[in-house]
Amino acid sequence: MTNQFTPNDLEIIISTMNQTSLNFLVPMFPMCHFSAFSILIINQTTENNVLVSEFESVKVINSFEKGLSKSRNLGIKNASKSILILTDDDVVFADDFSEKVIHSFQIFPNQNILRFQVQSFKKKFLRNYPTNFIESLNKLELLNTMSVELVFKKTVFDKTTILYDENFGLGGKFELGEENSILLDLDKENITVGFVPKVLCYHDEKYSSINLSKQTVYYSSGAFYYRNFSSTYQFWILLKLFFEIKQRKISFFDISNLYKQAILGKNDYKKICNRL
Repeated sequence: MTNQFTPNDLEIIISTMNQTSLNFLVPMFPMCHFSAFSILIINQTTENNVLVSEFESVKVINSFEKGLSKSRNLGIKNASKSILILTDDDVVFADDFSEKVIHSFQIFPNQNILRFQVQSFKKKFLRNYPTNFIESLNKLELLNTMSVELVFKKTVFDKTTILYDENFGLGGKFELGEENSILLDLDKENITVGFVPKVLCYHDEKYSSINLSKQTVYYSSGAFYYRNFSSTYQFWILLKLFFEIKQRKISFFDISNLYKQAILGKNDYKKICNRL
């Protein structure tokens, strides 16, 4: 077997904000003390509010920038292990998550990125997941992927210049779509995402984006669709409107305003691109 990974090859990179104690790690790792794992914490904070680790296995970078994608990229650039979990501070890992990850990359050695299942704290799946292994997810499946489901081989970033687009993600100009954008960028380089039907972690049913206003969601979506599907971005905006009306997430009377917000987002993203 070409890849004989061990638990020592796994690094958990956690994006967080304004932490002054490692206590937030305790509920994330209910199976044992968090120091049993190799952890890199990216703590976005202020110079007077820094986090310090007394554990050799837990490293901390205090960053004085804002933005989830900036946090992810800083973590990637400072990663030291072969397999990377890029995650948030509000997940709880499954008891055997480490074994699942290592075993999956051993039995599927050609996979560079694997998507796992995530359940709510009530053990309800957060997505309608497939029941079998999938070697390569299609674009629609990539669009339906959450960042906390993903595990990467570090070589993905070592052999490309692709990182998270810092215009996207919480704290950025456009507060959605950072994980989907990087997956679509990698897909263009023939770096695909496989799927393993095993639970990686638990997360609140209400994901962070749910707290965003409808206007913010459509503003960010317009930019996201233009970035990734420039010739058909209007189709994707209209498709989103159609499904959200069908699912009764928005009303018919919202359509005009939300469409305008999406176009505004697209135009603002174009302005950013023109300045580059």
